[in-house]
Amino acid sequence: MFALLDFIDVDLERPEANNGFYVFDLGQTVQGVGEKWEDKTFFGYAIARKIDIRFVLDDPKAKLFKCHVSASNELKVSEPAWDFNFLKNRDACAEKAPANLVGAIDDSHEKYYNGRYGPKEERFWAHYTLKFPGDLKLNASRIYQKAGNDEWCDLNIMPVQYKAEAGVEIIGKLKDQVLTTKITDYYAVWIVANIAMKDRKNRKHEVGEEISDVAQKLKGLGLGIGN
Repeated sequence: MFALLDFIDVDLERPEANNGFYVFDLGQTVQGVGEKWEDKTFFGYAIARKIDIRFVLDDPKAKLFKCHVSASNELKVSEPAWDFNFLKNRDACAEKAPANLVGAIDDSHEKYYNGRYGPKEERFWAHYTLKFPGDLKLNASRIYQKAGNDEWCDLNIMPVQYKAEAGVEIIGKLKDQVLTTKITDYYAVWIVANIAMKDRKNRKHEVGEEISDVAQKLKGLGLGIGN
Protein backbone atom coordinates (compact mmCIF):
# COMPACT_ATOMS: atom_id res chain seq x y z
CA MET A 1 0.00 0.00 0.00
CA PHE A 2 1.35 3.42 -1.00
CA ALA A 3 -0.96 5.54 1.18
CA LEU A 4 0.58 7.24 4.17
CA LEU A 5 0.18 5.41 7.48
CA ASP A 6 0.67 6.82 10.93
CA PHE A 7 0.09 5.34 14.39
CA ILE A 8 -0.77 7.65 17.26
CA ASP A 9 -0.77 6.61 20.90
CA VAL A 10 -3.63 8.71 22.22
CA ASP A 11 -2.93 10.88 25.25
CA LEU A 12 -6.28 11.37 27.02
CA GLU A 13 -4.84 13.82 29.52
CA ARG A 14 -3.42 16.21 26.92
CA PRO A 15 -5.79 16.80 23.98
CA GLU A 16 -3.12 18.76 22.11
CA ALA A 17 -0.57 15.92 22.18
CA ASN A 18 -2.12 13.71 19.48
CA ASN A 19 -0.50 14.87 16.25
CA GLY A 20 -3.21 17.31 15.22
CA PHE A 21 -6.11 15.20 16.48
CA TYR A 22 -7.73 16.73 19.55
CA VAL A 23 -9.17 13.99 21.76
CA PHE A 24 -11.61 15.02 24.49
CA ASP A 25 -13.08 12.80 27.21
CA LEU A 26 -16.87 13.36 27.18
CA GLY A 27 -17.58 11.41 30.35
CA GLN A 28 -20.95 9.66 30.46
CA THR A 29 -22.79 12.04 28.13
CA VAL A 30 -23.01 10.17 24.81
CA GLN A 31 -26.60 9.48 23.81
CA GLY A 32 -27.55 6.05 22.50
CA VAL A 33 -29.81 5.57 19.46
CA GLY A 34 -32.30 3.01 18.24
CA GLU A 35 -34.96 1.11 20.13
CA LYS A 36 -32.45 -0.83 22.21
CA TRP A 37 -30.12 2.02 23.22
CA GLU A 38 -32.08 5.27 22.95
CA ASP A 39 -32.69 5.44 26.69
CA LYS A 40 -29.00 4.96 27.53
CA THR A 41 -26.04 7.27 27.84
CA PHE A 42 -22.51 5.98 27.37
CA PHE A 43 -19.03 7.08 28.24
CA GLY A 44 -17.19 8.29 25.16
CA TYR A 45 -14.76 10.55 23.38
CA ALA A 46 -14.82 13.32 20.79
CA ILE A 47 -12.06 13.50 18.21
CA ALA A 48 -11.66 16.84 16.45
CA ARG A 49 -9.49 17.49 13.40
CA LYS A 50 -9.05 20.75 11.49
CA ILE A 51 -9.93 20.17 7.84
CA ASP A 52 -9.90 22.01 4.53
CA ILE A 53 -13.46 21.95 3.18
CA ARG A 54 -12.23 22.93 -0.28
CA PHE A 55 -11.63 19.23 -0.89
CA VAL A 56 -15.36 18.65 -0.37
CA LEU A 57 -16.37 21.60 -2.53
CA ASP A 58 -14.03 20.37 -5.26
CA ASP A 59 -15.56 16.87 -5.25
CA PRO A 60 -18.92 16.76 -3.43
CA LYS A 61 -19.41 13.05 -4.17
CA ALA A 62 -16.16 11.92 -2.55
CA LYS A 63 -16.36 10.40 0.92
CA LEU A 64 -13.68 12.33 2.75
CA PHE A 65 -12.60 12.59 6.39
CA LYS A 66 -13.66 9.09 7.41
CA CYS A 67 -13.35 7.47 10.82
CA HIS A 68 -14.28 3.99 12.01
CA VAL A 69 -13.57 1.60 14.85
CA SER A 70 -10.81 -0.72 13.61
CA ALA A 71 -10.13 -2.56 16.90
CA SER A 72 -11.53 -2.55 20.43
CA ASN A 73 -9.19 0.32 21.37
CA GLU A 74 -8.38 1.80 17.96
CA LEU A 75 -9.89 4.23 15.50
CA LYS A 76 -8.79 4.55 11.89
CA VAL A 77 -9.09 7.98 10.27
CA SER A 78 -8.67 8.57 6.54
CA GLU A 79 -8.24 12.04 5.05
CA PRO A 80 -6.52 13.75 2.11
CA ALA A 81 -2.74 13.51 2.42
CA TRP A 82 -2.16 16.63 0.34
CA ASP A 83 -2.39 20.26 1.32
CA PHE A 84 -5.13 21.61 -0.95
CA ASN A 85 -3.07 24.57 -2.17
CA PHE A 86 -0.14 22.41 -3.24
CA LEU A 87 -2.43 19.96 -5.04
CA LYS A 88 -5.17 22.17 -6.51
CA ASN A 89 -4.07 25.78 -6.20
CA ARG A 90 -0.73 25.77 -7.98
CA ASP A 91 -1.08 29.16 -9.71
CA ALA A 92 -1.85 30.98 -6.47
CA CYS A 93 1.23 29.36 -4.90
CA ALA A 94 3.33 30.47 -7.88
CA GLU A 95 2.50 34.13 -7.24
CA LYS A 96 4.59 34.21 -4.05
CA ALA A 97 6.68 31.03 -4.07
CA PRO A 98 10.36 30.95 -5.10
CA ALA A 99 10.75 29.92 -8.73
CA ASN A 100 12.57 26.70 -7.86
CA LEU A 101 9.74 25.69 -5.52
CA VAL A 102 7.17 26.21 -8.28
CA GLY A 103 9.24 23.95 -10.52
CA ALA A 104 9.36 21.30 -7.81
CA ILE A 105 5.57 21.49 -7.35
CA ASP A 106 5.06 21.05 -11.10
CA ASP A 107 7.40 18.05 -11.13
CA SER A 108 5.57 16.51 -8.18
CA HIS A 109 2.23 16.99 -9.94
CA GLU A 110 3.48 15.24 -13.07
CA LYS A 111 4.65 12.23 -11.08
CA TYR A 112 1.48 12.16 -8.99
CA TYR A 113 -1.00 12.30 -11.88
CA ASN A 114 1.03 9.86 -13.99
CA GLY A 115 1.05 7.27 -11.24
CA ARG A 116 4.74 7.46 -10.45
CA TYR A 117 5.52 6.00 -7.02
CA GLY A 118 2.03 4.52 -6.78
CA PRO A 119 -1.53 5.08 -8.06
CA LYS A 120 -2.75 8.59 -7.33
CA GLU A 121 -5.97 7.10 -5.91
CA GLU A 122 -3.84 5.65 -3.10
CA ARG A 123 -1.37 8.52 -2.79
CA PHE A 124 -4.27 10.91 -2.29
CA TRP A 125 -5.00 9.41 1.12
CA ALA A 126 -3.35 9.50 4.52
CA HIS A 127 -4.48 6.98 7.13
CA TYR A 128 -4.06 7.34 10.88
CA THR A 129 -4.61 4.76 13.58
CA LEU A 130 -5.45 6.29 16.95
CA LYS A 131 -4.68 3.78 19.69
CA PHE A 132 -6.43 4.52 22.98
CA PRO A 133 -4.87 3.50 26.30
CA GLY A 134 -6.39 1.00 28.68
CA ASP A 135 -8.94 -1.77 28.36
CA LEU A 136 -11.54 -0.08 26.17
CA LYS A 137 -14.27 -1.32 23.87
CA LEU A 138 -14.94 1.43 21.37
CA ASN A 139 -18.28 1.39 19.60
CA ALA A 140 -20.11 3.57 17.07
CA SER A 141 -23.25 1.56 16.27
CA ARG A 142 -24.90 2.17 19.66
CA ILE A 143 -24.75 5.93 19.12
CA TYR A 144 -24.98 6.20 15.30
CA GLN A 145 -27.64 4.31 13.35
CA LYS A 146 -25.68 4.33 10.07
CA ALA A 147 -22.48 2.94 11.59
CA GLY A 148 -22.84 -0.39 9.79
CA ASN A 149 -20.66 -3.45 10.26
CA ASP A 150 -17.48 -1.40 9.94
CA GLU A 151 -18.56 0.80 12.86
CA TRP A 152 -18.27 4.08 10.99
CA CYS A 153 -18.37 7.14 13.22
CA ASP A 154 -20.79 9.94 12.47
CA LEU A 155 -19.03 12.93 10.88
CA ASN A 156 -19.97 16.31 12.34
CA ILE A 157 -18.68 19.54 10.82
CA MET A 158 -17.97 22.31 13.33
CA PRO A 159 -17.39 25.79 11.85
CA VAL A 160 -15.53 28.32 13.99
CA GLN A 161 -15.69 31.90 12.77
CA TYR A 162 -13.52 34.78 13.92
CA LYS A 163 -12.56 38.25 12.76
CA ALA A 164 -9.17 39.51 11.65
CA GLU A 165 -8.76 43.27 11.76
CA ALA A 166 -6.09 45.47 10.19
CA GLY A 167 -5.62 49.16 9.48
CA VAL A 168 -6.31 50.29 5.93
CA GLU A 169 -3.49 52.17 4.20
CA ILE A 170 -4.66 54.63 1.56
CA ILE A 171 -2.14 56.56 -0.57
CA GLY A 172 0.70 55.82 1.78
CA LYS A 173 -1.08 56.95 4.93
CA LEU A 174 -2.72 54.88 7.60
CA LYS A 175 -6.29 56.10 8.01
CA ASP A 176 -8.60 55.63 10.95
CA GLN A 177 -10.30 52.80 9.17
CA VAL A 178 -10.25 49.17 10.03
CA LEU A 179 -10.58 46.40 7.52
CA THR A 180 -12.40 43.47 9.08
CA THR A 181 -12.17 40.06 7.48
CA LYS A 182 -14.29 37.16 8.62
CA ILE A 183 -12.43 33.88 8.65
CA THR A 184 -13.98 30.48 9.24
CA ASP A 185 -12.07 27.39 10.32
CA TYR A 186 -13.71 24.01 9.92
CA TYR A 187 -13.27 20.94 12.09
CA ALA A 188 -14.34 17.36 11.57
CA VAL A 189 -15.68 15.98 14.85
CA TRP A 190 -16.27 12.27 15.40
CA ILE A 191 -17.80 10.80 18.55
CA VAL A 192 -17.27 7.25 19.74
CA ALA A 193 -18.62 5.39 22.75
CA ASN A 194 -16.66 3.24 25.18
CA ILE A 195 -19.03 0.41 26.04
CA ALA A 196 -16.52 -1.26 28.35
CA MET A 197 -17.79 1.20 30.96
CA LYS A 198 -21.28 0.83 32.35
CA ASP A 199 -24.06 2.72 30.57
CA ARG A 200 -26.74 4.68 32.38
CA LYS A 201 -30.48 4.63 31.82
CA ASN A 202 -32.02 8.07 31.26
CA ARG A 203 -35.72 7.42 31.58
CA LYS A 204 -37.81 7.06 34.70
CA HIS A 205 -38.38 3.44 35.65
CA GLU A 206 -41.90 2.38 34.65
CA VAL A 207 -43.72 -0.26 36.67
CA GLY A 208 -45.03 -3.03 34.43
CA GLU A 209 -48.79 -3.28 33.94
CA GLU A 210 -49.04 -7.06 34.25
CA ILE A 211 -51.32 -8.12 37.11
CA SER A 212 -52.53 -11.48 38.39
CA ASP A 213 -55.45 -13.36 36.88
CA VAL A 214 -57.57 -12.68 39.98
CA ALA A 215 -56.78 -8.99 39.90
CA GLN A 216 -57.59 -8.95 36.19
CA LYS A 217 -61.04 -10.39 36.89
CA LEU A 218 -61.70 -7.92 39.67
CA LYS A 219 -60.59 -5.12 37.38
CA GLY A 220 -63.18 -6.38 34.89
CA LEU A 221 -65.82 -5.88 37.57
CA GLY A 222 -64.97 -2.20 37.68
CA LEU A 223 -63.00 -2.20 40.95
CA GLY A 224 -60.29 0.05 39.49
CA ILE A 225 -57.36 -2.28 40.12
CA GLY A 226 -54.24 -1.24 38.28
CA ASN A 227 -55.42 2.36 37.59
